[in-house]
Amino acid sequence: MGLGGLQHEQEVATTMSLPLDPQEVAQETCKAVPFTQVLSQPGCMAKRLRNHLCFGHCSSLYVPGVDLAPFVLCNSCVPARRHWTPVFLWCRVGSPASRRRVKTYTVLVERCQCSLKA
Repeated sequence: MGLGGLQHEQEVATTMSLPLDPQEVAQETCKAVPFTQVLSQPGCMAKRLRNHLCFGHCSSLYVPGVDLAPFVLCNSCVPARRHWTPVFLWCRVGSPASRRRVKTYTVLVERCQCSLKA
């Protein structure tokens, strides 16, 4: 078989259709699930916040290629809308009766979606 025949086979391989059910591909479920987050630092009283975590099933795909680089798609359930917010903790200063407010930050998640893994 000559080089021309090999090139023809590669073209056929790269244009083959994949046996995927479109409904199965579209069944990504990624949502923001509420949970109670506890923030603390040494010497401070813990603070409980209502936050969200991202949970779900997102599509991933690996198609071997004719060259060295396969086609890879790997989605993750990640925050689509989030923001940093200040949180104040009451912390001991010196004696147990002496306290001061300490400012820290955390990310509040509002919405999640399937997105390409970075």
